[in-house]
Amino acid sequence: MLPCHLLPWEDFERLCLDLALNEGLPHGGRRFGTPGQAQDGIDVFVRGDGGRYVLYQCKRVETVTGTLIREAVEAIRAGRWWPRAQRIVICVSIPALDTKAQLAVEEIDRLHVGADGSTRIDYREGRYFEMLVSSDALADELLVTLGQQPDRRVGLGELPRRAWVHEHSDGDPILDGSRRAGAISTATVVLFRPRPGAPFHTLLVPRSRDVATHRFQAHVAPSGIFAPDDEEPAPSARASILREYAEELFDRTEHQEQAAGHLNVTELSEVRRLQDALDAGRAELLYTGVSVNLLSLRPEICTLLLVHDPDWWADERRPAEAAGQPMKLAWEYAVGDTMGALPDGRNFIGMLPFDDALEPLPRGDQLDPEWLVPNAAAALALALPVARSRLAGRAGGRVADRSRGYR
Repeated sequence: MLPCHLLPWEDFERLCLDLALNEGLPHGGRRFGTPGQAQDGIDVFVRGDGGRYVLYQCKRVETVTGTLIREAVEAIRAGRWWPRAQRIVICVSIPALDTKAQLAVEEIDRLHVGADGSTRIDYREGRYFEMLVSSDALADELLVTLGQQPDRRVGLGELPRRAWVHEHSDGDPILDGSRRAGAISTATVVLFRPRPGAPFHTLLVPRSRDVATHRFQAHVAPSGIFAPDDEEPAPSARASILREYAEELFDRTEHQEQAAGHLNVTELSEVRRLQDALDAGRAELLYTGVSVNLLSLRPEICTLLLVHDPDWWADERRPAEAAGQPMKLAWEYAVGDTMGALPDGRNFIGMLPFDDALEPLPRGDQLDPEWLVPNAAAALALALPVARSRLAGRAGGRVADRSRGYR
């Protein structure tokens, strides 16, 4: 086996180009750009058929993590070449990837909707990158086709990827996920009072400049992909939600968990405090429904973390800071140098307030569809009726309760 990690980076890129040219694509290729130039995440490209390209990113590293690969792919997806990409290849200088670096996800096989509105998702294990080139590519195809005329009608004749899904699906392509890699996501609306006597708020935060999709559009936090957990005997949506809670509200990274031996999410200090609040009735974690993003045809499990304790926000921040893991939004959200004005001129707003009837009180264009992730709108629409019902029940109201605990 060649010691590729010992090669100078220029030689490693040349080796990757030679290997790429040996794959037999007809029109040749070359290294892309020079040091210091903006390269859109591309080190090598090879021309395929129909004006499309196979794009290569070369990583001369000693270790590879899921985060490194995800960021490499997202750099390409955020660039100008993505609409013309036939395939993405990440070349790494180590002999093999561990299972975490392969980024397993749970994918929809079929969504069942009962006559009473109940839902069930049959799923299978898949890979994050399969999702990018199948379901997420459906959204990219539609957006690129609409271009500068977003209000015009577009038929399947202009959308070959989507037309193929419709043709090969067993019935409704929204319900049948067997012909695409539709990774299941989770989104949790955290409804709390930032201080005693204040109205309810939720976290609705613009996404950062570093993400590949929905850059600077607001999403509820925490949210993320439903992924298997090595410590769970079977995939658990609840464990995935708790992991996103730790990662996105406390900036808990995969590397920190491994270094601390915290592979089991329930051992994390912030998750233990949340579980104590749930056990004591100071908060409830409730399932609210399933939404489907019609751009990508990916389903999302929606939940509500309804915090009854008016001191929770302040009380949670103090022990978190004392434990050395303060509340801090993860890199996916616009934090740090973008906490003031966003690049498009909007002011940064990270919370959405509500009135006494739990009707949103948006500030500025906070709920403008142009600046809101579609999944966030669905998560809020599903969460608020459940929250009103639970709060009315605690106050002795007679509101029908259709929610169920997610304990």
